[in-house]
Amino acid sequence: MEKPTLKDYAKAAEIGVNKKYVDQRMKELDWSLERAITTPVGTSWEGNEKNKKLLKLAEKNGVSESTFYRRKRNGMTPYEAATTAKGFEKYIPLAESNGISNKTFYQRVKRKMDPYEAATKPPRKYEKKQIS
Repeated sequence: MEKPTLKDYAKAAEIGVNKKYVDQRMKELDWSLERAITTPVGTSWEGNEKNKKLLKLAEKNGVSESTFYRRKRNGMTPYEAATTAKGFEKYIPLAESNGISNKTFYQRVKRKMDPYEAATKPPRKYEKKQIS
């Protein structure tokens, strides 16, 4: 791995990249010297326009930008991240018709219950007894 020279640091400083950031890019992110000193701060290597069309598609499908990027980060393909419906929207009306609140439904799903079962299993009919 190359070590940056003072000239390299000066070249990076011209575009707003300080010495510490150049070192971090090379050591922690495993970037090449050329990439570390020529890429401005706050831009990705691919460019910002990479996902514009898919973001518009996601917006049409009711998926926010942050949800789109989180899904991509978690391993979904960009198209899948843009077109998959959010959450459990189709189960919420079913749960409400069965007398199950949103909070109860989401807690059941969080505890690994099948979404359909969580929406159809009747809630407890008795209150917990208070001991003290």
